[in-house]
Amino acid sequence: MEQLFEEQIELPFIQSVSMTDGMKSVMVDEVYYVEFEKEFLDDVSKDLQHGTKSGLANY
Repeated sequence: MEQLFEEQIELPFIQSVSMTDGMKSVMVDEVYYVEFEKEFLDDVSKDLQHGTKSGLANY
């Protein structure tokens, strides 16, 4: 940790994403599941790879 401050190593961009936007609740055989829309997960994956939030504007 000291090395980060002494040499001012640049950290990669950190981005948060709200997963609740793409969630849907599903109950199967009296068991509650949380599923995510495939398109939402694809957009999150693409945006995280490119460091943007452009695809998430749809949610």
